[in-house]
Amino acid sequence: MIGKSTIMEVGIKFYSHNTVNRTDFDFADFVEILPVPQNPLGVFSQHEFKYRIHCAHDAFGFNPSNTKQLEHNKAIIKQAIWAADELRADRIVVHAGFNTPELNIKNPMKKSLSFLTEMFDDRICIENLLPLDGNLAWVAYSPEEITAFKDEGFKFCLDFGHAVSTAAHLGKDYKEYVNQFAGLNPDYFHLSGSPLYGGDKHHLTILESDADIEFFKKIIKKADKPVCLETPLNAEQRKKEVMFLKN
Repeated sequence: MIGKSTIMEVGIKFYSHNTVNRTDFDFADFVEILPVPQNPLGVFSQHEFKYRIHCAHDAFGFNPSNTKQLEHNKAIIKQAIWAADELRADRIVVHAGFNTPELNIKNPMKKSLSFLTEMFDDRICIENLLPLDGNLAWVAYSPEEITAFKDEGFKFCLDFGHAVSTAAHLGKDYKEYVNQFAGLNPDYFHLSGSPLYGGDKHHLTILESDADIEFFKKIIKKADKPVCLETPLNAEQRKKEVMFLKN
């Protein structure tokens, strides 16, 4: 097993319905789990380990900005909080919501803030997303919108890949833009390999990233907060990534 580090705590991500063995993750410091409805803990309930939680997102119909599906949104986030309680997790990553031309939500940011404040848990980390991803216009893509959530007491998950893609979309230098997010004192990080100019490739291995991973490592080390790898489900590759981050 790779030795644990007091400098950088590195985890890896799975969905709860993934079929895995302990050897697929015991080289990491923790596992981040996305609880899939109907099977929120999966095999992970059988393993004593350190866990963090990622609330189910739009792929499971979760959209805090959409008040027309209030009960569904409540059920999803309550399940994430339950899973965090069951696995003694100290972080719950949440996607804050989105708008689409079809939904045509008036002030999605305000509606998301209202919903998540009602469902507040001090473990919730709001993740920075993308201004536009297909037809989804996300809430909490900018430092200004993240600040609004932090002002309500929420923690912050800095997703480097999303920040790089957002910088490309806005025509900004990605390192300067990432530094704006880093200035908000993130409580948690997501890291994957990132193309520099946007596109539809996401969550690549960090060993083949166009973006400067050493630059990201310096930010993580300075913050001294956990980082979760959101990279392809390949144990040997992930072992190399964990070792790379710890060196």
